[in-house]
Amino acid sequence: MLAVAREVVDTIWRRVAALAAPQHGVVTRGQLLRLGDGAVLSHASAAVLWGIDREWPDRLEVTARSARRRPNLLIHRSSTLRAQDVTEHFGITVTSPERTILDNANRLASRRLTRAINDLRLGGHLSLARLAELLDRHPPNAATKRLKPHVAKPERAPTRSEFEDAFLLFADRYDLPEPRVNTQVAGHEADIFFPDHRLVVELDGYEVHSPREQFESDRDRDADLPAAGIATVRVTWERLTLRPSREAARLNAILQGRRSRLTPGPVPPGTRSSRRSRSRRRSRSGG
Repeated sequence: MLAVAREVVDTIWRRVAALAAPQHGVVTRGQLLRLGDGAVLSHASAAVLWGIDREWPDRLEVTARSARRRPNLLIHRSSTLRAQDVTEHFGITVTSPERTILDNANRLASRRLTRAINDLRLGGHLSLARLAELLDRHPPNAATKRLKPHVAKPERAPTRSEFEDAFLLFADRYDLPEPRVNTQVAGHEADIFFPDHRLVVELDGYEVHSPREQFESDRDRDADLPAAGIATVRVTWERLTLRPSREAARLNAILQGRRSRLTPGPVPPGTRSSRRSRSRRRSRSGG
C-alpha cells in the first residue's frame, strides 16, 4: 500500500502542471503551486501520495490559509494547519500522515480507515502519539470522533491484515482479554497471543503461501508451542464474521479453562499433603 514508486512523483507533477496550466503558476519539484502562504497538497491528493488511495481525484486538493481560486484545483482554507501538520514526501510539500488521516476520516469506510492507519504505522510514517496530539488540539467534529478509538490503545502493535483488524474489533465487542498482535512466541510469530492464558490464536485465511514452506513452518510451530506449554486455537474468517457470538463463547470458555489451569487455586482441606498423609498411614500400619 505504501510502495509508491519514485517514478510516480514525476507523474504527479506532470498532472499538477497540466491541471494548473502554465499561466496560473510555475510548478517545480518540491514546490507547490503559487497559491499563497503555506499551501500544501492535502485531502484526497495527499491520500494518494501517502499510499492510502490509488487513484488521483478529478481535481487536485490543496490546503492553504488563503489562496486564489485556480481551475481544476480544490482549495481548502484552514486556520488549524500548523507547522507540525506539514512535511515533505518524495520532495512534495504535503500534509503529514496524521493530518491526512484526519482530513480523509469522513471519506473512508471504517475498514479502509483502520487499514490506512495501520499501514501507515507499519511503514513508519504515522505515530499514534502524534495523531492523539492532533486530535486533542483540533476542534471536535465527526472526524475526530471517528479517530478517537484508534488512539485509545497505543500499546497495540499495528495489524497487517483486515482479518487481524476484525479480530481486534471482535475482542473488544465481546470483552475478551487484551491480546498481543504479531508477536514472537516460542520462537515463532503468532497472529494473536493471550499471554496470561498462554494461548495463541491463528487466523486461518486464504492467503497464498508457498505450500511446502508454509507446511513446514506450521508443523514446526505446532511442535514448539505445546513444548513451551502454549495452546493454539485456529479461527476462520467465516466463524469470526458469520457466527461471532458462538465463536466468542467458545473462545471465552477456552481462555477461562486455560486461566484456571495456570492459576493455582485453593487446595481443599485434607489434600494439601496427600503424599505425606499416605506416608504416615503406611508408617502407622508398619508398612
